[in-house]
Amino acid sequence: LELRPKSGHMKIILPTAPTRPVTLNGGMETTAWADIYGLEADSAEDAKGWGLAFERAEELIKNEYQLGGVIALSTWLPLMNRFPGAVGERCPILMVHGTEDEIVRYSLGLRTNALLDSMNRDVSFVAVQGMGHTVSNGVIEECKKFIEGAVSRAS
Repeated sequence: LELRPKSGHMKIILPTAPTRPVTLNGGMETTAWADIYGLEADSAEDAKGWGLAFERAEELIKNEYQLGGVIALSTWLPLMNRFPGAVGERCPILMVHGTEDEIVRYSLGLRTNALLDSMNRDVSFVAVQGMGHTVSNGVIEECKKFIEGAVSRAS
């Protein structure tokens, strides 16, 4: 991914989740922000773990001048019922999700997008037909366009 902003300062933060046991993974350790019990809409959620993940994200960006945007690839919003206010209204969000994602169901991405849209958040949802839980060159290009747009808006 090569970016050459025309003006302004840009810092890209790509956090990696810590390694921890994950119930959905048979208790085996993997990178995860919180324990994941299931990926159904009604699955129990690790509120404490997600709370710690949210605190870590806040810590990463608290000293930044401006959060220019969020890129969410093949993901969902945990604790949807407790969510309001967690993402600023002016922060653009790009969600990209494969329609054949075998790990995080496409329906969870759609549900997250619908919630953010209902809250009048600046969210763009890109569905990639036939893509699983991976990243393609097309996804990288979508991310690049999003980042370039965020930089130009901030300049």
